[in-house]
Amino acid sequence: MSAVGEQVLTTLQRSHPPALFVSELAAKVRSPELEPALAELQAANSVLVSSYPPPDPHLEGLDLRIVALVPEAGEVGAVENSATVWSDWLRQFLANHRCQ
Repeated sequence: MSAVGEQVLTTLQRSHPPALFVSELAAKVRSPELEPALAELQAANSVLVSSYPPPDPHLEGLDLRIVALVPEAGEVGAVENSATVWSDWLRQFLANHRCQ
């Protein structure tokens, strides 16, 4: 595993829940090798990368993917953690966003 891959896993382990938007992860990892590391980790079933549709046309083109750590118990935990991060963000977005 690459050093960036290890940094991704460590960063996710420190998050609660262990899932972050790719943009948040990129801000913490700060490496141009993030995408290849994510692909490597996903192929090894260490992380799950989930994509969500933009809730507003003004957000089209933004990277709304969420990376979740896959626990030893299996992928279900990663799906749940990803959904939690998405739901929390979406709730805040809808509570504060007003289209003009």
